Amino acid sequence: MIIIDEADGMLGKRENAARSWEISHVNEMLTGMENLRGILICSTNFKSALDCAGLRRFNIKLQFDYCTAEGALTFYKKMLSPLVELPLSGQETSEVKMLRKLTAGDFKVVYQKFYLLEKKSITHSTLINALKEEVAQKSGSSGRVMGFRKE
Repeated sequence: MIIIDEADGMLGKRENAARSWEISHVNEMLTGMENLRGILICSTNFKSALDCAGLRRFNIKLQFDYCTAEGALTFYKKMLSPLVELPLSGQETSEVKMLRKLTAGDFKVVYQKFYLLEKKSITHSTLINALKEEVAQKSGSSGRVMGFRKE
């Protein structure tokens, strides 16, 4: 099994190549994909940057969208709520559910910022604000979807 993250770096559109070796690189990758006797998993946030011939070689294409309101609350309860002594209030629950453009990675980043601190020093408001900051970092990616679209 081979897993390649940021596959657009290895399977970029050949028509966008500025140098001949970039085309050769993609051609070699395509040949390797066809001859692989195993499983190849690739991920990218830029499906539109992938070479069409490369995209055709994937049997399964998945797309992961941002968390729904319920998904955000589930991630919050599983990952971040245990960092706080007090239970999540109704108002805080609503705030979490109102956040848009959250991914599982956003919860991981916030968790890693706070997990070493004492529970009594962390509030749900602090964690929710940290999630809001993660969303704000995505200002240039409005409407963009991660992963492959299921066809």
